[in-house]
Order: sequence, then structure tokens, then C-alpha cells
Amino acid sequence: MRCNRAFRRRGLIFSFIVICVIGLVWLTEVLVKPWIEDALIRPLLAGVLNGALSFGYLSESLVQHHEQQPEVRTLEFYVKGITGAGFRSVYLGGVLALVGVCAVIWREQVLPSARGFWVGPERPVNLAVFRIALFGTLFVHLLVTRERLLFFSTFPDELLVPPGCLGGVIAGMPRGEALSGVLCFIGKVCCVTGVLGLFTRASAGVLAVVVLYLLGIPQLFGKVNHYHHFYWFLTIVALGPVSSMLSIDGLRAACRRADRGEVGPPGPSVACALVLRFVVVLIGLLYFFPGFWKWVVGGPQWVVSDHLRYVLYSAWSEDILWDPIVRLDRYYPLLVVGALGTILFELGVIFAVFFRRGRVWAGVAGLVFHNMTAVTMRVNFWSLQTLYVVFFDWLGVFARIGKRLFRERVRVIYDGHGRGCRRVVAMLNVIDLFGRMEYEEAAGSDRADRAGLAGGGGCSPVAGVCVVGGGRRWEGYAAWGAIARRVPVLWPVLPLLWLGPGLEVGRRVCAGVAGSRLCGVLDGIWVAGPGGERDRASRGLIGFGIAAIFLMVWYGVNHQTAAWPFACYPTFDGVMRTPVRSVIVVEAAGAGGRPIPWDDALINGAFRPDRYRGLMDSILRVKEPVARDVRLREFWSVLSRVDPALAGARTVRFYRTTISTDPADRGDWVIDRALLLEFQLAGGGVVSE
Repeated sequence: MRCNRAFRRRGLIFSFIVICVIGLVWLTEVLVKPWIEDALIRPLLAGVLNGALSFGYLSESLVQHHEQQPEVRTLEFYVKGITGAGFRSVYLGGVLALVGVCAVIWREQVLPSARGFWVGPERPVNLAVFRIALFGTLFVHLLVTRERLLFFSTFPDELLVPPGCLGGVIAGMPRGEALSGVLCFIGKVCCVTGVLGLFTRASAGVLAVVVLYLLGIPQLFGKVNHYHHFYWFLTIVALGPVSSMLSIDGLRAACRRADRGEVGPPGPSVACALVLRFVVVLIGLLYFFPGFWKWVVGGPQWVVSDHLRYVLYSAWSEDILWDPIVRLDRYYPLLVVGALGTILFELGVIFAVFFRRGRVWAGVAGLVFHNMTAVTMRVNFWSLQTLYVVFFDWLGVFARIGKRLFRERVRVIYDGHGRGCRRVVAMLNVIDLFGRMEYEEAAGSDRADRAGLAGGGGCSPVAGVCVVGGGRRWEGYAAWGAIARRVPVLWPVLPLLWLGPGLEVGRRVCAGVAGSRLCGVLDGIWVAGPGGERDRASRGLIGFGIAAIFLMVWYGVNHQTAAWPFACYPTFDGVMRTPVRSVIVVEAAGAGGRPIPWDDALINGAFRPDRYRGLMDSILRVKEPVARDVRLREFWSVLSRVDPALAGARTVRFYRTTISTDPADRGDWVIDRALLLEFQLAGGGVVSE
């Protein structure tokens, strides 16, 4: 009773602190921030830009930055930017302080939970499921995007816009369709071996290098898409013990353990836990900063205004032939709930992942969130959704399924003196997910005599193992069939065990295992290779995990989304106040001014609309005419390869077009357009502008 009262008292204190913090933030936004902008920041910056005030190097840097794009970098641009940066720092400090207060209030619960989170042993089954999901997802990604990867690898250097972090390094490396094709093939092979658990850590290491380079190539041309988590998780997997269960490497290690007399399954380990913990923390940070910047930049307007409705309109305008199943824009309360739920979800994941039940909540909430955006906006982020398996306890899930399928547990009694029997039992423990079998050594015991298994190392040619349970008894070949029915990994081979040649082969294998005549074969297949994995975390795993967390925090705090392979994930923090958007429209005409129609399917299929717009915008941002013309010439050479009809273009015009995204305006989208560039083409070069 006393403990419950103390807990409730601390809860009230925490609630009071949260209310005070929220009230302080709103008060700051309404009163303090406008006053600081008008009374302090604006006059100070105006004096620096006009030359009336000087602060040495800082003033010179600000003036030079302003002169690069004076039409964009106005006084108002700097006032909002500097004021926003200052208050963002205050808000971030407030969040960290609130977390610290929580840790102090519940220190009796927080410290043991934090210690258990990082050093508490984790079941290898959970890590095995994550490994299979990671390699399988990346295989599908490489399969789907192969042609686009090869396409971008042929782009000329003149179109390069390297992102931050290692983008410049990758831009300086050789590129080409042949090289990218070979790397894509190597990547898919590593994905297959990773799923099978064959040379798992080596496969992950090679694949991490391939992903760093190969998936980094499309990022070099004006638009960064955020699948950075592939590289993070592959590197972590390459440094951790990921092949204890459900893997060929695990089967080989089981044979080695069996030769030492150990046939039990791999137990929980701290090294397995660290791999999974680093993964969930990185996922939490991946979501936290987008949610943080939505609140800091957009504030309450991101939730209560028509912003989300206009976001939906903008997404729908990408393809006028597509309509959502549910028109959420017609239900304002649902929009507010959706916007608020988005921020709360993104901010809450990083805190939820530290608790077992919280991780389940984060996984379910994430699946609901992304599938709702898929239904309403066709944005599903599937490459991360498939990795949500890391949030769930799969050993418990499989145990519940096994209990429903096989209500009665069975005992597998085997000849402990037969090397073949020991190895097979040890390997079964590596792939047994349901846990509905208990393994008992029968050699030299009364149970062995009753089961028909000879003690002292001998056994009958068709015995070697006996399965007892549910009032039934299986011996020899039938026993192995009963075992296979309870191991999901062996289900695909079940039909073969009872058909023609498969039946005879199975009986021969059974006799070989029972008589230990397969020991020599197993020596050659399973025992050869590197030694078993140690049950401790490597320094490389800990070092990379800490470095990855630090880099995610660094790029998140600095709001840097255009970087590879570490970056803040897209924030979408701006508030849309009108249902309009600005697009770049290109018109091409042939000889005599005849318009050349575009094949949008070809262009979108090769580029993807977002990457096409990113490349176009990066070209138009170049102010130096000669450099811009070179980029445009190279850009047209790429377009001509995609759509051969464009090769006949002689006149090209670029328009910045403002369109309405409101579905009610379909058929009359254009609001305004302005000519940005016009040039003539002759023989593939720019001859006049």
C-alpha cells in the first residue's frame, strides 16, 4: 500500500511538471518569441546586412551568405532561421530535462530497467527472425530497384550533387552499369546466404559495403531517399552473433557442441541482446527527430490547422488517376487526431523501446501508422515495416502457436552414445521453434531398454531414437517423421518422406544415423569451417552502435536530412497553409515548333517522380550560366536515353508552375506559371539562350 501511494504521488508530480512545461512552451511561442524577434533579432540583423553593425568574422560570413542568394536569403529568412534555431535548442534542452526529471523521480525503477535493457540476455530466436527479415527485405529491394540503380550509375559527373557525410567520397569513386550490375548480383547472393545463415557475418559485412556504395549512387543526384537503416543494421549484424538459431552456421556449431556432449539449444546471451537493443534504439531515434521538428517548427498549427488536409491533397496530385479508399479530408476531427497521433507516435517510440511491452506497442502503432499512410497517401515505408519484427518476442509467439497445433508434448528418447544421434538432436534444437519436444538421453538407463534402444553405445539399425507422448509411440523412421511434423523448418520435406524414392532414402538415412555411419559425412559437411561464435559482445559491435547513435543525434539536432549513410529522416515539419504546390514543367518542341509529347510512364519509371524533381531543382539552383548550360545538356542526354522521342527536340522551355492540389480543381490545375529558362538545341548542344 505504501509503495502504491509513493508511485501515485510521483505520478502526480510528473503530471504537474508536464503541464507546466507545455504551458511554458505555449507562453513562449505566443509572447516571448515574437518580442525577441521584433525587439532584438530583427534590428540586429538589419544593421549587419546594411553595414551599420559589424561583429568581425561573423558579420562577414553572414553578408557573404546573403549575397549568394539575395532573393531567397532575405532579412526575414535570417530572422526566422536564427530565432527558430535558438528556441529549438531551448525546446530540446527542455525535453532532455524532462527525461532527466523522470529518471530521478522513478530512479528505483529506471536504473534496474536501463541496466536490464542493455545487459539482460536475449533469446537467439528473436535475433534469427530479425536476421531473416533484414536479408529478405534487402533482397526484395535490390530485386525491385536493380534497373533504377543501373540507370543512375550511368549519369555523368556534371549532374552530381553529393549529399553530406560520405556522399563526397562515394561521388569520387568509379561508377558504371557493369560495375553496378556485378555488385547488385553479389548483394543478392549475400542476401540469400544471409537468410540461410551461411557464413552469416561475412555475408553481412560484404553486403554492408555493397549497400554503402550501391544504394548511395542514386543519392548523388539531387534527392536523398531514406533507406539508410539498411547500412546501419547490416553493420551491426556483421559485428554480432546472429547465426545461433535457424541457420546453417548454427547447425555446424551444434555439431561441434554435440561432439563435446552438449545437445541443448543455444541459450540467451548478452551479445544477442546488444544487437537487438542497438537496432531498436536507432529506430526510435529515426522517428524521434521528425516528430520533434514537427512540434518545434510547425507547433500547434501542424495539428489543428488544415495542414494535414493539404498534405493529402499534395500526395493525391502526384497521380490524378488514383483516389484514396477513404477521403479523410472530409472529416476534420479525424485529421486532427491523425496529426496529433503522428507527433505522439514519433516522439514516443524512443521511450517505448526501453520496455518489453512498450516495444510491442511501438511495433503495433508503427504498423497502423504506416499502413494508414499507405491507404491515404500511398506512402508505406515498407523497407522499415518488415524490420518491425525486432519489436516482438518471437519465441513466445512460436510457443503459443506450437501449443495450439500440438497440445501434447512428446519426449524424444535418443541414444546418447551414438554421435549421429547426438548431432541430429543438437541440430534439431537449433531449428525447433515450437518447443513441443523434450529430449532425453536413453543410453545405459532403464528407459533405453523399455524404448528398445541398446545402451552402451550400440543401437538397432532402425532405432536410435524413439518418440513417446499422447499415449502413442513412434520408433525408427516413424519417429523421425513425428519429429519433422513438429519442426516448421522441416515441413517442406514432409511429403517427400512418404513418397516412393523419398521413403527409401529416408529409411537409409535413419539407419545411418542410428548406426552412427553418418558421422564421417557430418564431419565433412557440418564441422568444417570457422569456430563457433563466442557469447560476448565484440568491441566493434559496441563501438559502432555507440557511434551510430551519436551520429543520429548529431544529424537530428542539426536537421540535416540530405546526407548518406547517416542523416535525420524526413521531418515534413513545414505547415502548408494553402492547397497549392510549385512544380517544374518542361516543354519540348521539334523542328518548326511542333510540340513533342512526353511519355510520363517512361520518365517516372526510370527516375521516380521525387528523384526527377530533385535533380531538376538542383540544376535550376545553379546560377552561373555556363555551368547551368552544361548540366542541362547532360540532363537532356539522359532524358533522350529514357524517351527516344525527346532526341528530336530543338527548343526547350522550363516553367515554374503553381498548381492547385484541391481535388475539386481537377481539370483546371494551373494557377500561374513563369518561364524560367529557354534554350535551343542543335546536335545535342546548347547553341543559344
